[in-house]
Parts: sequence; structure tokens; C-alpha cells
Amino acid sequence: MLKYCSSVLVIVVLLQGCSTVYFGHTKAEWDKLTDVEKATVKEEYQTVINAKNGQAYADKIKARTQSVIDYGVSGR
Repeated sequence: MLKYCSSVLVIVVLLQGCSTVYFGHTKAEWDKLTDVEKATVKEEYQTVINAKNGQAYADKIKARTQSVIDYGVSGR
């Protein structure tokens, strides 16, 4: 089972590494966009990534706060 999961993981990583990013567009759609439109799409994409990273940071803080509360309540 471990060999199977490892094999699947390696294949997925290799496929993802070989894929080209067009920020949610197909290659044909991306090629049709003007440079200004491409820049706008990249800015919007970066906004989403920043929001995602901010949420991950907030989740870590929340988890740490909860662990401190749990420690105080349980006394361990």
C-alpha cells in the first residue's frame, strides 16, 4: 500500500511540475489576451494567493490560541 501511495504521489508531482500555468485559462484563451489583460489576471491571481496565505496565517494563530486555552482549562 505504501509503495502504491508513493508511486501515485510521485506521478502527481511530476505531472504538476510539467504543467504550464495560465492563471485559470486554457493556453488558447491565454494567447488571445492582450498584455494588459494578462497583467490584470496576474494581479487578481496574486490577490487570491495573498488572501489564501493570510487565511493560513490566521488559522495558525487560531490553533495556537486554542491550544493555550485548552492547556489552561485542562491544567496539563
